[in-house]
Formats: sequence, structure tokens, C-alpha cells
Amino acid sequence: MGAGGEALFSHHDNLLGYARKHFPKLLRPRCDPEDVVQETYLAAINHPGRFDGENLGGWLMNLLKWKLNDTRDRETAGVRTVRRSKRMG
Repeated sequence: MGAGGEALFSHHDNLLGYARKHFPKLLRPRCDPEDVVQETYLAAINHPGRFDGENLGGWLMNLLKWKLNDTRDRETAGVRTVRRSKRMG
């Protein structure tokens, strides 16, 4: 792993700690906080041009927060639809 990869992954413990603390417990049977951290790294690797060269840890944390929100929205979309259908029906 090169220096860039080492710098990227040096934030793993902070990212995973945040993900575990803020990951909705209702989603844990279907998804794991570690998965969201991995998705964060994939986004960072696939879109390096979005990093302005300042504060790598802060940028990764923002990516993680977006990924947590995306995961929550994706995983609860069907639940909201079913609940809404039951009330309407």
C-alpha cells in the first residue's frame, strides 16, 4: 500500500467508531457499520478529485456521514412504504 493508502486508512478507527455510534440499531440486522465505512473508502478512492488536499480526516468523515444517511434512507424506504400502505389500506 502506498503512502496515500496509508494516510487514507489511518482514519479507520475514527470512522468506524463514529459509524458504530451513529448507525441506527434497527438497521444492524441488515447492514453493518463496517460496510458503510468500506463504502466511504470506495467513494474516496473513486472520486479523489473531490478532495481539496486539506484535512483528509474531515473529508472522510463528511463522506461517512453522507453514506450513513444514504444507507439509512435506502434501508428504511421500503419500511415507510409498507407503513404508509397499511394506514391507507
